[in-house]
Amino acid sequence: MTDNGGQDLDRLLAAGFAERGFIDSRDRYRARLRELKATQPAAFRAAVDYFENTVRKRITAGDDPIDTWIEYGGMLAGLTDEGTLLAIDATGRAGDYTRPARGGQLILFVPETGRNAFIAAQPDLTSPAQQATIDLLVDGRLALS
Repeated sequence: MTDNGGQDLDRLLAAGFAERGFIDSRDRYRARLRELKATQPAAFRAAVDYFENTVRKRITAGDDPIDTWIEYGGMLAGLTDEGTLLAIDATGRAGDYTRPARGGQLILFVPETGRNAFIAAQPDLTSPAQQATIDLLVDGRLALS
């Protein structure tokens, strides 16, 4: 007997990203997990536990995969910093993230500590204002290239 739970979750997430117009962010989340594993093992274990016992169960039980995934991104980033999930529209205007995430929004976890922001969800088509936000808050670039 095989466990299709992982395949089902992958399928639901891939379909959710495509339907809502978001870039698949699983590699970005995995990179954050690798960073936690190397630098903060207790935080890494908390992230894995939350994924297995909350994210996986909620998505496979029918909760919205993208909103659950974005909330996981906020939890993942929040393990190292206090901060807020913000939704950035195409004009660059920011507001608190609220479910459901709408296509075209850039969802960032912005820490209070000065650490770079974490992208929880990025639209397939990032506007110039959203790209400037990524350049500044995520990548720390202070000059236009």
